[in-house]
Amino acid sequence: MSNGFTWSDWDPGPFLRGLATLRRLTQMYPAGHPVITQKVDELFEEIEPGLASCGTVNIDVVHGELHVDGRPCRGEISSAQALQELSDLGTHSFQLRPGLQADELRRF
Repeated sequence: MSNGFTWSDWDPGPFLRGLATLRRLTQMYPAGHPVITQKVDELFEEIEPGLASCGTVNIDVVHGELHVDGRPCRGEISSAQALQELSDLGTHSFQLRPGLQADELRRF
């Protein structure tokens, strides 16, 4: 993430789809399996630079629409399935903070 980056510039779609994929993988493979480790690393690499440079980010689903730090996402986001999976879990809002550890993503 370069200087001048803000969370409003970030498309959370790939990250959310990755989280949904990770949840499915953890149901299919045992903890520590290389496939799970690889997906966790990919997700962490996606989010950690933004957390380090911009700090906390809030991700919300409001009436089926994705918001980042209170702003609707306007970019090309094909994350409907991931949003539905989050909703099915009862998750409509979550916050990612600096200091997040990769292993915490695995337990999401």
